[in-house]
Amino acid sequence: MTTELMSIRGELEKLIGKQSVSNNFYKISVYCMNHVARKVFAISKPEPFIVALPQTVEQVAAVLKYAHSTGTPTFIRGGGTGY
Repeated sequence: MTTELMSIRGELEKLIGKQSVSNNFYKISVYCMNHVARKVFAISKPEPFIVALPQTVEQVAAVLKYAHSTGTPTFIRGGGTGY
């Protein structure tokens, strides 16, 4: 994992808790295997990414505010239906 990715992960862990942040492929594969995510994450080429699972509206706002302030690309996943 790159230094930048480690830094982003650390900041997200501070915002929403260590248990709500992962970049372990086996834990987050559901987020990169549907047809929408294939296009978004360009699965055909390896791209490092982190999944944040905020539990409250306040945590969602904190994650998005952090991502915006750092210019970190953010992709939102809703119910996972693929629509």
